[in-house]
Order: sequence, then structure tokens, then C-alpha cells
Amino acid sequence: MAIVQWNIRGYRGNYHELRTLIADTNPHCVCLQETKLNVNDIYSPRGYDILNVNRVDGEPHGGVAILVRSELPYTKLNLTTDIQAVAVRVQLDRLYTE
Repeated sequence: MAIVQWNIRGYRGNYHELRTLIADTNPHCVCLQETKLNVNDIYSPRGYDILNVNRVDGEPHGGVAILVRSELPYTKLNLTTDIQAVAVRVQLDRLYTE
């Protein structure tokens, strides 16, 4: 089981490195901060689903995302918060909440 966490400081600018990291480590989940995505930039590496939260004003600053392998059973959790946060419950060798 592998879960990777990275302050990516720009999803688009570091997408190639993200794909390399995924190819090298084959993680089940990747937790990202500072994605700096806007609504038109939502895309994920092949084989992964993306769950993300961006700024509500649409500006590409901050932002968080979790990439989950597409074949894994997972559920996005609803959070009641004013902060940029995303959470998911994933079934790996046991149930994890990230």
C-alpha cells in the first residue's frame, strides 16, 4: 500500500513530475496541496480519479486534490468547512480515511 503526499505548488506546472512520481511509486492515493487549479484545469493521470477543491472565487491559488486509483472502491466524504479541504474513504488492506 502506498499513499503519497505532496505540496505540488502548481498542478499544471508539475504535471510531468507527478506522472513520473506515479510511474515510479505506483501509489494507491496521492494527496496534493497548492494545486492552483481553476475549474477548466481538472484532469487526472491515466488510471486515477481526481477529487479536488479550488478557491470559490475561481482564482487559481491554493487548492487541494486527492488522486485515487480508478479501480479502488472509494467514497468522497462531504465536509462542512470554510477551508479548502477534500476527504475520501478508500478500501485498501483496510478502510482508510484521508
